[in-house]
Amino acid sequence: MQPPNQQSIHQIVMQLRKRSNLETYIVLLQKPEGNDFTESKDLHSWYQSFLPENTFSSNQPRLIHSYRHVATGFATKLTADEVKAMETKKGYVSARPQRLVPLHTTHTPSFLGLQQNVGLWTSSNYGKGVIIGLVDTGITPDHPSFSDEGMPPPPAKWKGKCEHKTSCNNKLIGARNFATDSNNILDDYQHGTHTAGTAAGSPVQGANYYGQANGTAIGMAPLAHLAMYKVFGRADKASESEILAAMDAAIEDGVDVLSLSLGIGSLPFYDDVIALGAYAAIQKGIFVSCSAGNSGPDSRSLSNEAPWILNVGASTVDRAIRATVLLGNNTELNGESLNQPEDFPSTLLPLVHAGVNGNPSSAFCDTGSLANVDVKGKIVLCEGGGNGTFEKGLEVKRNGGTAMIVMNDEFDGFVTIADRQALPASHGTVTGLPEAPQVAEFSSRGSIASPGILKPDIIGPGVSILAAWPFSVDNTANKFAMISGTSMSCPHLSGIAALLKNAHPDWSPAAIKSAIMTTAKLVDLGGKPISDEQFVTASLFDIGAGHVNPSRANDPGLVYDIQPDDYIPYLCGLGYSNKQIGLIVQRTVNCSSDSSIPEAQLNYPSFSIRLGSTPQTYTRTMTNVGQPNSTYSLQIIAPEGVNVKVTPDKISFSGMNQKATYSVTFSKNGCKYGTSFAQGYLNWMADGYSVRSPIAVFSGDYIATPSDKYSGAALKMHSDMQWFKLLTERERRYYLPLYKAALRGDWEAASRIFCDDPGAVTAMISGIGEITLHVAIGKGRSSIRFIQKLVELMPADFLVAANNDGETPLHYAAIAGNVQAIRILVTKNRAVLDIENRYGSLPLHYAAQFCQKEAVSYLLSVTDLSEFSGIHGVRLVNLLIIADFYDMALDVLRRYPKLAIERDYQGTTALATLANKPHAFPSGSNLGFCDRLLYRFASVHSDGVPRGGDLESIADSLKEYQKESKKFGFLHNIKNTKLKHILALELLRLLIMEALDARPSETRMLLKNPLHTSSRLGIYEVVVEIIKAYPESVWVVDDDGRNIFHLAIIHRHKFIFSLLNGLSPQNKHHLVASSTDRQGENMLHLAASVQPSDEIRGTPSDKNSGAALKMHSDMQWFKDVEKIVQPLYREMRNLDGDSENEILQGTQVSCRGCR
Repeated sequence: MQPPNQQSIHQIVMQLRKRSNLETYIVLLQKPEGNDFTESKDLHSWYQSFLPENTFSSNQPRLIHSYRHVATGFATKLTADEVKAMETKKGYVSARPQRLVPLHTTHTPSFLGLQQNVGLWTSSNYGKGVIIGLVDTGITPDHPSFSDEGMPPPPAKWKGKCEHKTSCNNKLIGARNFATDSNNILDDYQHGTHTAGTAAGSPVQGANYYGQANGTAIGMAPLAHLAMYKVFGRADKASESEILAAMDAAIEDGVDVLSLSLGIGSLPFYDDVIALGAYAAIQKGIFVSCSAGNSGPDSRSLSNEAPWILNVGASTVDRAIRATVLLGNNTELNGESLNQPEDFPSTLLPLVHAGVNGNPSSAFCDTGSLANVDVKGKIVLCEGGGNGTFEKGLEVKRNGGTAMIVMNDEFDGFVTIADRQALPASHGTVTGLPEAPQVAEFSSRGSIASPGILKPDIIGPGVSILAAWPFSVDNTANKFAMISGTSMSCPHLSGIAALLKNAHPDWSPAAIKSAIMTTAKLVDLGGKPISDEQFVTASLFDIGAGHVNPSRANDPGLVYDIQPDDYIPYLCGLGYSNKQIGLIVQRTVNCSSDSSIPEAQLNYPSFSIRLGSTPQTYTRTMTNVGQPNSTYSLQIIAPEGVNVKVTPDKISFSGMNQKATYSVTFSKNGCKYGTSFAQGYLNWMADGYSVRSPIAVFSGDYIATPSDKYSGAALKMHSDMQWFKLLTERERRYYLPLYKAALRGDWEAASRIFCDDPGAVTAMISGIGEITLHVAIGKGRSSIRFIQKLVELMPADFLVAANNDGETPLHYAAIAGNVQAIRILVTKNRAVLDIENRYGSLPLHYAAQFCQKEAVSYLLSVTDLSEFSGIHGVRLVNLLIIADFYDMALDVLRRYPKLAIERDYQGTTALATLANKPHAFPSGSNLGFCDRLLYRFASVHSDGVPRGGDLESIADSLKEYQKESKKFGFLHNIKNTKLKHILALELLRLLIMEALDARPSETRMLLKNPLHTSSRLGIYEVVVEIIKAYPESVWVVDDDGRNIFHLAIIHRHKFIFSLLNGLSPQNKHHLVASSTDRQGENMLHLAASVQPSDEIRGTPSDKNSGAALKMHSDMQWFKDVEKIVQPLYREMRNLDGDSENEILQGTQVSCRGCR
């Protein structure tokens, strides 16, 4: 027998070993038949019966969390052996170790259309009386965003509590901690304060982030109450048991909306604690909003996919903390930075790539990596990745760099986020960005847990969101920060749901979700389809139903409602066992064949279908929440390769909350799928209402992969919202009759085809991706009637349909100069004006490029040129100049003079373009003797040309002028030519004037190329005007070291060469004396080496006479130049050691040899 003290030590060791094997398990049970445990103590006692006796000397409790609403079960500390022993007990279903779950505004209310005293904010009373519960990292109770000024007390139903009573008020009415590594409700991890402020923060004036994005910070539902359920302590992950406990408490307390900006990935719903808790919540009428996750842009990367949860992806807003980089070629690159210096020098600095030494660490500007890279005094280009941007900036700064550019990884696309930097940037806060909203690169995509339900449901603001923060980041009294993630988009939707909950207290969670989804936006502020981070049109897997539109959601017209029990047949259809479904719904379920439905049969506001050779039919039931007496007609945008038939195609209502059911049949239309996936929309329309459901159709063998979007397995969406593809031979044969009808303009034949196949209206019918409208406008003899009828039949969104080169029907109309067709297209959808082809050309560019003046005139009158700056703008001006539309170029430049110093894609300025057009000026027109005489006396004035923005009247004014000119017969062409010369000269002077207003170094560069080009071409007027405005230009040399007089000698332009005589004697002497090119040749060398010109070089029959004439001409030209050159320089030799006489003789010998 061992001594007592030794045995007690042994027992302690064994207990410690046993304790070290303990894990937290989530145990799920099935209640005994007929026992609902209405008393909490009875339920708790039943749970205790499953636990082993506590053998710990400390008597530490085994039961951690006891769940009442979210699940039948509990969280407890167990060993693996104890779990095995529990499996034999009646009522046991499952037990598994808990997992850890990671975390996934001054301007966004305005961006979303929420305005004070009008619209949804007014009709919902700013969310008054609604309680939003957040399961998050805690909260900062004393933050001004949680002030209760003007807040009513909590509603009587509220049963929640504050664990720190002094922390709560009428705004923050509940705060509880469930995190095991914390003992308070404070926001240790700095996340919950931000999400709470976004959802329902009180208004705080003067909110900003490092001085940027200044304004009034306010939540989506500023009069709603908040309750915080803390599940994160000091770590960035929470345990599942804590999340379940928090959701259980929120349901018990009486919240109306639950917001969870966290998730663990795609799991079966019975194994997903958030799905379990959310189902329990909707059974109590609680709306649940969850973040989609931050694992984009990979497909199949979503969290929180259950159909009873609103799954929220992230988008950009139309605000940026702009930082602009100006390159040496005047190209501007826009990024974002919080550092906004006012004293950064405007001079250009050298640019160096940090990885120039070949070291990958240097390329990332990692700490200590730039010691051997010459970055002093330079702007340093660092690659994204590695350490953070602030640390990169510190490394650049330590090694003498002046500024830093951090470039996105190619995978990250073009969306940028403002960060705090250690080095400067420029500009500041800008709003109204037309490409917003845009899908955030990080926003998770696609859905796999239930392919029959399209996810995400919606996208909302989630990039650079300014909201409450636990402390000041800039050492001021301002406690706000700007962060990004689907964690930020989720509380936006939670707050919007609270507004809708107040405005429509009788709406179920499913009805609120339907209202949000069926009213979503599909286009950005610029009128283009919403794009992803690569500026590629986003797919349904990126945006779901689209971008949230709160005001429209408040009055959706119709809703697709779902009651909690309606999900049971759906769950049976997923193939879950009765026991697994029982875990979700917390009652006994028997999945018979009668109660099982396909996934797509759930009354969801979207369709997601795997379609094989057999047609599939589904039903939907709509509830009227709009006008009591209303009739809705059907609009179908069929997925490509799919027939969509809806019965009935018109639905009428005679009262509120009346229900109506329709069936929809999907079948292949006989054309082989070009891709594995296609998409479209089903839209019920009435006066003031558009109830739209997205349709996603997979081919029978479709299996999504993470790289689908970029590998081509599921091709990116085209601008016509169909999948880009080439037609198969079978499809070509199928659409050939329609193609021919469009060519002939045979509307009767085309309309018969459309009646049989409505999808053909917007289908691609040619091998280069054209739809019928392309063919009708651009290729055939279609009448305006055909085009008008076809456009009336088409949904407005499809007028932006593009061929394989990105050309829309408006591009075709612009090429043809069909102004009637242009008017029809623009009247129906102005967004067509802003669609670029794959080479960056707008329809307006095409009209100018193909010299369609009337079309240019009309397009200029309807196009918003305020954003037409930079490359787009100068390219337009250049095309107008090339087309001889100098009047229009003048008008555009007078309105936007800075375009005069911009460069197009090829680095060409408007002045350089004009300097390449000899016939724009008298010196290059080659008029005969009679024409010159008539030209001299022709009376022409440019006074009739519009001067101040009357763009559409330009063509009409010139038509009237030309009409009058025709009265003079033979003078018509001469007068037109003279008018063009006058306008070109006026344009020339304007361009030179703007160049002179630039920086001196920039002025020289702007004038250099046009000066030398016009000297080579002999455009006397351009050379003279530049010299008059910029006298020192006579000293400017080209890349060969030659000035304008060298070039005039080489190209025999005597009038330009004669300008030398106009210089002062001193300047003339110095210019001649120092004028040698890079070969050491002076003016006489060049005159002596001039080769035969085309005009002198004879035909075979007159070789001898032509050669003699050429020699005489050479000698005369040489003598003319020789008169100006002082004797001292006549015997100078070039770098080859030749004098001008030797060069002249050599040229003559060479010419004799040609005889």
